[in-house]
Amino acid sequence: MVGVNTSSFTGLIGLGLLLSPVTGTGKEVNVQVKSYIAHMAGPGEPNNQPPSEATKKALGFDGLGQTRTDAYLFMLATDKLFSEKPSDGEKASGQFRLWSQLTGEVTCETNKVKSATFKPVEAAFGKEGPLESVGEVERKVASTLTDGKVAFSYRIRGRPHNSSIAAFTAVRPRSCIYIWHDVAGEVTCQGGVPSTKISLTASAFPSHSVWVDGKSQFSVMRGPFENLWKCDPTDATRVK
Repeated sequence: MVGVNTSSFTGLIGLGLLLSPVTGTGKEVNVQVKSYIAHMAGPGEPNNQPPSEATKKALGFDGLGQTRTDAYLFMLATDKLFSEKPSDGEKASGQFRLWSQLTGEVTCETNKVKSATFKPVEAAFGKEGPLESVGEVERKVASTLTDGKVAFSYRIRGRPHNSSIAAFTAVRPRSCIYIWHDVAGEVTCQGGVPSTKISLTASAFPSHSVWVDGKSQFSVMRGPFENLWKCDPTDATRVK
């Protein structure tokens, strides 16, 4: 698996809030992920003063001259346009660059998964003002049922509209135009109730948040802004 590994973050669901502990009955599991650009600059920026240390840290590009100034102005413009802070995993609430959702039905037989089926991955991509971003489900959902539990995974990626790419090139040319997130999970059963554990591998920018069955599981806050220009050595089209 390529990218920055964040598999130490996990989320657990299925403790019976919406599920009854009846064996042999299929129960829905739902995973939602948003990749989004959180606010980057420090409080009060810009203030017509030299950038604060917090802002410099959020920017990166240490030791560079005009390139860093151009990147700083681009970062401020990005903050003004986005500064996303998703409160839930629903597509309708927006606040994302990439959005994915996986829905499945799991049937438990006491402490084992008897069967599991998943719908195709749903995906959506944010706007940059009036411009639509571009993206795709890069790897469709794959699932395997073994030893009474089911494992699944999928990956999506997205990039800016072609008209936006010149703004990145003006800071520094780059080949990696795609951000991405790679989701892996495992469903087990206990007392007839499904429990889902999620791990996430994702691009080093922007930030990413996970919800399972509508409940927030974890967020991975990414930075600095410079990471958008750091390309994956195994795939030059992808942000590392």
